[in-house]
Amino acid sequence: MRIFCWKLKPVYFFPQLIFGLALIWASPSFAEKNDLLIPTRALKGHGDIIRSLAFSPDGKLLATGSYDKTVRIWHVKTGEAKFSFSHKNLVRAVAFSPDGQLVASGNYHKTADLWEVDTGKRKAVLGHSKLVRAVAFSPDGKTLASGSKDNTLRLWNIRTGRERKKLKGHLKSINAVAFSPKGKLLASGSTDHTVRLWDMETGKQVAVLKGHTALVSSVSFSPDGALLISGGTDKVIRIWDVKTFKEKGQLVGHTDAVHTAVFSPDGQTIVSGGADQAVRFWDVKTGNEKKALRNEHALYVAVVAFSPDGRLLATGGGDRTVKLYDVQQVLR
Repeated sequence: MRIFCWKLKPVYFFPQLIFGLALIWASPSFAEKNDLLIPTRALKGHGDIIRSLAFSPDGKLLATGSYDKTVRIWHVKTGEAKFSFSHKNLVRAVAFSPDGQLVASGNYHKTADLWEVDTGKRKAVLGHSKLVRAVAFSPDGKTLASGSKDNTLRLWNIRTGRERKKLKGHLKSINAVAFSPKGKLLASGSTDHTVRLWDMETGKQVAVLKGHTALVSSVSFSPDGALLISGGTDKVIRIWDVKTFKEKGQLVGHTDAVHTAVFSPDGQTIVSGGADQAVRFWDVKTGNEKKALRNEHALYVAVVAFSPDGRLLATGGGDRTVKLYDVQQVLR
């Protein structure tokens, strides 16, 4: 089998065979783009690496979690901080509830905490036996999923704060979790190199997606729920068919670990960031790289997030700063 590609160019890999050949398509013209854009706004105030971001459902607020042991809530329009929630240890993950009234934070103090957005008060403390690296609300807002270094996923009743289920299957730390748009499936990515899918009605594991050769750091469903993407320290973003559980393709272009990868709200674009300090925009339909913003954050790009309307992209990383970009301007 022969493989054709341009060396060190971002590519989209389709493993289908055509006339006995496995083909890799690349776009050198896109790969050469490296525009330096001034962010629409830069949010400063954290004292250490920013590891997580989440927009409120109405897009007016942004939650950020940092290794400075705080979660901050920012007004997107003005860039002013509304609240700062203090923790006893590093904050690894944040998520807004679907109604925008709560923020969940996962931290190295072995807990997932729930905070009231209006008052800034802590509502609940949900415990694991080791540090918590991932949190996500179900689409109906009734359940919080948390993933931990204790190798378990836990499902929590938001109203009572009680544990509903404990999901076991991963052999090592869980680094990322995401609910499907309808809430029927939960995806998890782990240091054991696998992505696993769980049935939320039964709590049973329905698929183990293998392909990554290093830890999985990010998982994200497409808005229609048909696709799932996963990024890892093997530098690859893998695209999975949720119906068949088969790998459909790969986005290859990052020169170091991929820390984050998400779909745009319209499902047409994937944005990724990683240890190569680059933020990359990919066309979902063609697999071509639309844009590469390099040297966006010192040390690495840890996280990216779209506003609900898809107009803004927030990025965070090693320089302790959140950058907000106008997506249309970036892709112009």
